[in-house]
Amino acid sequence: AQRADPAAFRGNAQLPSRARFMANERLVRAAVEAVAGRRAGEGSFLYLSTNVEDVAVEMRTQVECAACGRLRALSEEELRVGGSAELPSEGCSEGLGEDAEAPITTLRQARYVQRGGARAAGPGWLSTSPFPPRARTETEVLCGLEGKPVFRCLFALV
Repeated sequence: AQRADPAAFRGNAQLPSRARFMANERLVRAAVEAVAGRRAGEGSFLYLSTNVEDVAVEMRTQVECAACGRLRALSEEELRVGGSAELPSEGCSEGLGEDAEAPITTLRQARYVQRGGARAAGPGWLSTSPFPPRARTETEVLCGLEGKPVFRCLFALV
């Protein structure tokens, strides 16, 4: 039996600094096409959520590039007014508001910001999950308990 090269498994494929970043162009394009191929009003959306700011920014950039204007990140106001999703008021990780920048809580984030990395703040960034508390991810629950931010966007058809 042939053994796998241990070097091939080093690092974290969830981080965009790796050549094999898990949110690669092919995967993102397939997700965008699945959503874009549906009709408006069918409840199709693409949800991004992570507790790593540079991963969030990279994933959003990839979705926006692959979407070619067919999808857009919804604002919290659009979600409240449109009623297309529920924004819970409690039980989620700390909400920052669309325009607030997350506090720098990790060395990775500090280095990213120091290098001039774009922040996950402003229009289209959600301060809380658009889903009911029972649909939260493990990461969102843990970050909520620890008071750490989660970076999210919800894309819908234009």
